[in-house]
Amino acid sequence: MLATIVGHAGYIGSHLAQLLAGRGDDVFLPERNDPRLFGQKLGTVFYCAGLTADFRARPFDTVEAHVTLLARLLKEADFERLIYLSSTRLYDSLGGIRASEDLALRLNPDNPRHLYDFSKGLGENLCVTTSAGKASVARLSCIFGGSGCRDGFIAELIAKTLGHQEITLESSPHFTRDYLHVDEAAQLILAIAERGSHPIYNVARGENTPNSQLFEIVSRLTGCAIKTTSTAHVDAPTIDVTRIREEFGFSATPIEHHLAQDIATLRRTTLCF
Repeated sequence: MLATIVGHAGYIGSHLAQLLAGRGDDVFLPERNDPRLFGQKLGTVFYCAGLTADFRARPFDTVEAHVTLLARLLKEADFERLIYLSSTRLYDSLGGIRASEDLALRLNPDNPRHLYDFSKGLGENLCVTTSAGKASVARLSCIFGGSGCRDGFIAELIAKTLGHQEITLESSPHFTRDYLHVDEAAQLILAIAERGSHPIYNVARGENTPNSQLFEIVSRLTGCAIKTTSTAHVDAPTIDVTRIREEFGFSATPIEHHLAQDIATLRRTTLCF
């Protein structure tokens, strides 16, 4: 496969680059504002550029990353296939429902948080409506684990527990999220690129894990007791993964398996998330 990874230095992009290189694929890793994006064949484009935690502080960079460059690629670049990485965060405003890819989203322009949602939604719309079927969207849940991961709730949780006997978090044991390991996410993204027939895919575990369960597992694996200061509860959507299960035969590995491997690796290498 000839592949181009836009955003190759990021968390997901770097894992895709390693996976493709390991298979022996021809991988083009353009730098920011690389003119070669519009002067050569790109093959399959994995569009991994984006902002997450700092999108509110950098609204214009967010739109540039999620929409502007994408629009130019769709219009001018020579590609065979394009996979746009989006997020299941687009379902958050819908509450505790079962969220399938065909569900109508609910966005509010008065909500600063929805800048992220609107920009990702517009990127999705451009892919679906202007690519003549060449582009698909991968809506990723909370991705965790693997080498180099220092951001995200699980990464920060592990970093705080290693080397400590007890920690206290400003969090609630009742919060829930859908967590998917980066290795499984990368394999699913490749499957969508090579065999996907739908415009949008949820890339997720398909079940929510409460903080209480995460805390119990991480505490047992690290020997660090975890206390919390909140008892708040928020209804989170459950991500429907029927499409990736039926089309690609996907079945998620238990989250404890990945946590155990990642914690063991960190201890061996003395690295920290």
